[in-house]
Amino acid sequence: MDNTGTESIEAISLDMSKIGDIHLNPRVFMKMHKLRFLKFDSSLRDKNKVHVFYGLESVFTKLRYLHWRGSPFKSLSSIFQSENLVKLDMRHSQVEQLWNGSQQLANLKEINLAWSKHLTNCPDLSGAPNLVSLNLSFTSLCEISSSIQHLNKLNDLHLTQCKKLRGLPDCTDLKSLRKLHLSLCSNLKMLPELPCNIEELYLLGSAIEELPSSVKYLSKLVKLDVTSSKKLKSLPNNVSELKSLKHLRLTRCSKLDKLPDEIGTLDSLRYFEAEGTPIKVVPSSIINLNNLQKLSFEGCKGQDMLETNLKAYIPASIKNLSNLQYLDIGYCEALQSLPELPLISTNAYNCISLEVISCLSVPDSFVAIPSSSIKFDLINCFKLDQNVLIEEGLLKIQSLATLWKGHYYDENLRLTPHSTAICFPGSEVPKGFSFRSLGSFITVKLPPCWLNDNFVGFGLCAVVALRDHEDNGAFLDINFECKLKSEDGQWEVSYGTFSVSRTSRSRRKCYKIGSDHVYMGFDSTTIYLDDIDELCYDEAFFQFYLEGPLGKPIECCKVKKCGVRLMYAEDIGKPSGSVNSDDEDEFLDSMEKSISSDDEDEFWESMEEPN
Repeated sequence: MDNTGTESIEAISLDMSKIGDIHLNPRVFMKMHKLRFLKFDSSLRDKNKVHVFYGLESVFTKLRYLHWRGSPFKSLSSIFQSENLVKLDMRHSQVEQLWNGSQQLANLKEINLAWSKHLTNCPDLSGAPNLVSLNLSFTSLCEISSSIQHLNKLNDLHLTQCKKLRGLPDCTDLKSLRKLHLSLCSNLKMLPELPCNIEELYLLGSAIEELPSSVKYLSKLVKLDVTSSKKLKSLPNNVSELKSLKHLRLTRCSKLDKLPDEIGTLDSLRYFEAEGTPIKVVPSSIINLNNLQKLSFEGCKGQDMLETNLKAYIPASIKNLSNLQYLDIGYCEALQSLPELPLISTNAYNCISLEVISCLSVPDSFVAIPSSSIKFDLINCFKLDQNVLIEEGLLKIQSLATLWKGHYYDENLRLTPHSTAICFPGSEVPKGFSFRSLGSFITVKLPPCWLNDNFVGFGLCAVVALRDHEDNGAFLDINFECKLKSEDGQWEVSYGTFSVSRTSRSRRKCYKIGSDHVYMGFDSTTIYLDDIDELCYDEAFFQFYLEGPLGKPIECCKVKKCGVRLMYAEDIGKPSGSVNSDDEDEFLDSMEKSISSDDEDEFWESMEEPN
């Protein structure tokens, strides 16, 4: 761009990812007196594609929006006199000092200088009283200007990974501040005084040793995250006075081994996460967290306690937490028993000492089911009684399917498709699955009148070769395809997943799985296909497979065996056996061997859809 611009230009916007480098003439903006919008947008890879070798001989006086990612300017003092500016976005810039002294910027609402690594001084913001958002993250700031104390409309303050920052001025008067980001400020050891209206406080990876006692005045605080604050030794007892707190994360705080005794008074708490933190005993008051939905102590290093202390760690009365949806105690290698739990998903991955589990009890009503997906991850739990798991697991699956179907047409519940999955060590398809086969697929000749009002769905099972597989927890889900064939040759197809893995497991080191594992489950998509009540289906086909990222097969883990179970109930909400009559029991027994196939080629030919 070598020519000077014209007076009529009011806006310039260039997507630098679509063009090559450009070199600006110093006088390029000289005649653009009406320029109000200037945007040089680029990706991270192309962030420095606009070059100005001799500086600009222009002064922006009408500019309202300046977005120049990777700006080459070290300062804006010589080119910037715009009291009309509303937004300044110069991420990844070369700026060292934004301007000298105070600028009159009464209209300015947003400043974003994140990733400007050479920025060492916070600008004087006393002339920007209407500033709403200030982002100085990933810069080299050593201190913050005291002028921010007067930004009464500031809503968001982002100072993430300002590693040289050692302190902040008193923020008590920031009456509009809602979000404060101080994560990865590795030299920040003390928090400033904070306004009582703050709602979200992020201190991930900070050097904070303790939270000030004044934290109790943060009456509107909704989220507190101190993940990986390795110097944090304790929480003040009055943290229990944070009545608006919904999300508390204490993950990987290596020196934090105790919780406040009165933590159960956090009436609004929904998510409590303490993965990898050496908490020894959870206060019994935790049973009073009636709104709690997720409780996670995955890999807590302090759980090497005596068996007599286990009840104090997970109180039996936890079953009264009616809103709890997910309990994560994965990698708790000393844990020996789990009490009866509310109807929730449970991750007990690699709990190698776990001998007793009471969380597979059957719910009394569908109202108790808070989630459309109930999961039980018992991978590497070798000490559990497999017979008890199978018996209770089958009843659990059937009862949930029954309750789900019983309310499927209830418009007030607005149900989404429901699935249930249980995974535990084992190498055989349980006998409760009347149809069994070697390999990853199975075809089932459906008995006459198999589809009636008492049919609640197909129970499914797959035995997967996982021995010696090094798992990081990200992808251990079983996918399946279900095909139903009608008497006139029409096909209905659905797909589903036995999902028990959690992304939190992927953050930990790889664990070697010690045996093959059994997946049992139910997915409502297999019974609510289009026209299932109108067409007469006499044959069903299921194929099971594992997929990794981008849908690629996991070659090292094969489905060795599979099974199918037709599930019935005499009355909705009162689960009975696997079928609803003696005649059908006899039929299924007689069909069991005839439908199993060891020859995959022959099977695929028999299942090929007609052209």
